[in-house]
Amino acid sequence: MTISVEVNFSKKEDLLENLQRKNLENIDRLREPYEDESENNSLWYNWPENEGKKLASELDGIGSRLPYYYDLVVVIGIGGSYTGTKAIHDLFGASLEIRNQEPQKKPILFCGYHLSESYLQKQLKILDQYKPVICVVSKSGRTLEPNAIYAVLSTHLKKRFSHEEILERTFFISSKKESPFLKELSPNKPRYFSIPDGIVGRFSVLSAASLVPLALAGHNIKALMRGADDFFKQLEAKEEHTLKSLIYAPARFLAWKQGKSIELLAYEEPQLEGLGLWWQQLFAESEGKQEKAIFPMGSLFSRDLHSIGQYIQEGSKSIFETFLLTSGVRSEGNFESESRIRIPTDEFSRELLGKASGHYLDDLNEKIMKASRRAHSLREVPNCTLRIGVMNESNLGFLIAFFQTTCVLGAFLLEVNPYNQPGVEAYKKELLHLLS
Repeated sequence: MTISVEVNFSKKEDLLENLQRKNLENIDRLREPYEDESENNSLWYNWPENEGKKLASELDGIGSRLPYYYDLVVVIGIGGSYTGTKAIHDLFGASLEIRNQEPQKKPILFCGYHLSESYLQKQLKILDQYKPVICVVSKSGRTLEPNAIYAVLSTHLKKRFSHEEILERTFFISSKKESPFLKELSPNKPRYFSIPDGIVGRFSVLSAASLVPLALAGHNIKALMRGADDFFKQLEAKEEHTLKSLIYAPARFLAWKQGKSIELLAYEEPQLEGLGLWWQQLFAESEGKQEKAIFPMGSLFSRDLHSIGQYIQEGSKSIFETFLLTSGVRSEGNFESESRIRIPTDEFSRELLGKASGHYLDDLNEKIMKASRRAHSLREVPNCTLRIGVMNESNLGFLIAFFQTTCVLGAFLLEVNPYNQPGVEAYKKELLHLLS
């Protein structure tokens, strides 16, 4: 597995090379605590080899070992407690909108990331049509939004299940430390999984925080872990192509130093929007401190070319673009023959679409991405292109490890702590004042 990274900066090659040298010198810092921090939050680094592969093997097939039937996984979480799971499930999971899918795969209903009454009412109606298992994901166990929704959902389910049945169907994923969820557990039938203290929420995607709900939903979590493990093994071996790919971190840093304030992650697959959400949190929460860093924002092309494309082409020169290119999305467990969709070539289609008729949609999509890169480069918009090949579970695991690594390396260049989030705590303090 590899990832190809191509950077396009106008006349800035020397600066980028110097930054890359400094970047590579920081690799050994990835496994250490950040500067004077007493707690080591770098357990995400090489996690697959240290704990992840073992955990994935233990959780693989967990749904088939449960003593009851379920047809829906409910994930209650916010921030890193749900974005990683959503990123993976959006790509390879069963949909709530399609019936008669692969029997081993279950749809996931995501709750707890909002407090909208009207939206939750709709979700409760969906919930009433299924026999669910519930995953409450909160590292501290004290986050307001998911705890509020858990209280509402568990009360709602009492119309159909006894208190013991609800606990039997509920999995708590939280810290090893004292958590309020421990009081909810039936002592003889624990459903509790811990998130290591040395992994902060946005880096927890390969821990129990995501692996438990993904395993319950029938995902190939072993392939996901295998891909991440491959990246770290290549990095530890200092393989040249992997070291070259790390130039993504200094490219982002240089864009910020040049006055760019927004990074646009452009992707052509709608199924990648969940990954864009996870990527956005990872970089924003890790780097956005001390009035530093570029603001990360995901964007679906060609949809957004018909809106913010105008701004990129003729608006403020504040954007750095990253193009995430894939060769389609295909689960490793899917052995069905690949079917493709082609634009018809009948007379009406040729008249309507001209030279676009006869093209496969993915091929046309690829040309649209290439055309947008060319058009934006003509305006000297600095950009970076990431190529990952077919988006399957292994390649996604590889990409996740790549983004985690380049994110922390970018924070080192910015000289900020990638593991804290003091700004997130600010609104919580204000909320406590309002509630009192």
